[in-house]
Amino acid sequence: MQNETTFHDVMAIYRRVRRASGLDDAERVARAAVGLIRESDRSAAYLSYLEFEANVRALEKLTPKTYQRVVLDDLEALETVQPREVLVESVLRVNEVALLIGAAKANKTWIGIDLAMAITEGGRFMGALECSAGDVLYLDAESSREMLAERFRLCRLNSPREVGKLSVLCQRGKSPETVSDAIDTIAQGISQSNARLCIIDTLSAYFPIINENDNAEATHIMSRLVKVAEEYACAICIVHHTPKMSGTQRTVVDAAAGAGAYTRRADSIIAVRQEDGENYVDIRCRSFAQIERFVVTYGANMRPQAERCDGITPPVEKQKKAKIHNLMAELAKKGKIENRGSRAQPAWHTVHPSDFNR
Repeated sequence: MQNETTFHDVMAIYRRVRRASGLDDAERVARAAVGLIRESDRSAAYLSYLEFEANVRALEKLTPKTYQRVVLDDLEALETVQPREVLVESVLRVNEVALLIGAAKANKTWIGIDLAMAITEGGRFMGALECSAGDVLYLDAESSREMLAERFRLCRLNSPREVGKLSVLCQRGKSPETVSDAIDTIAQGISQSNARLCIIDTLSAYFPIINENDNAEATHIMSRLVKVAEEYACAICIVHHTPKMSGTQRTVVDAAAGAGAYTRRADSIIAVRQEDGENYVDIRCRSFAQIERFVVTYGANMRPQAERCDGITPPVEKQKKAKIHNLMAELAKKGKIENRGSRAQPAWHTVHPSDFNR
């Protein structure tokens, strides 16, 4: 009877700990108590242990799940929260995740290298946007070690001396087999290099993506990257492709290949475009106001030089204007309207307003 009474005491302890601290702590305490019974009477203890296991399984179905306590902020507390440190002017803060997207051979890797070097130099991204100095990890899964070395040698010509350290991790032919392994490698590299910025070139070459169009898979990858950025106080920039044959019709937030979750979960998007023989960069950010697009030229060392171009119409707007122009031209052919301005700056006027009702 003594062992039976002792067992009921164990179950009472289990229930109290379960309510106060959760299942894991309750089982640990209860199993330790059952272990004490074993020492006094092994046969009775074993039977009690089996009964305890059965009761645990039954209680798991009946006991409400306990949740981790959350921290809530009121408005007064939120007013004291300071913005996170800006890493790249108007583009990227510490702890954020960015996408650098562009078509094949659109020079997006050169833009990524320039971003890395601008941070280590404490200089200007694309010669235009001020950067905070810091260490950088450049993880490349597409280029060979020799090609990476040649590219960085070229970019360092006639460039300022680095203030921070640039660490390069070549993963060509060594891409992880699981997303967890990929994330662990990124986290380990950031930790070892003390990086404030980690650039991953490219998303599809490094991550073992099963279906690029799967939003659930994209959300999982981006969520894991956000968690790493938060944990290590490091910004992450992922180089990614645009869809094949996409042209210039897509907006910045729709320009990336695959699932829309990649761009939706990104804090910043840097879109590299080539239109009519010119190189452009469009930037959209969650934590900054929208800035004008840049026209980009490349020097002998392939470092981009960007200038703001307020007067250049984005591709989608060009399409809208062209459609409107075609509609107006069609109405002009029918004699409904006429152009009393110039070809460059048309001024359309109705010829016979009553005709519109016919």
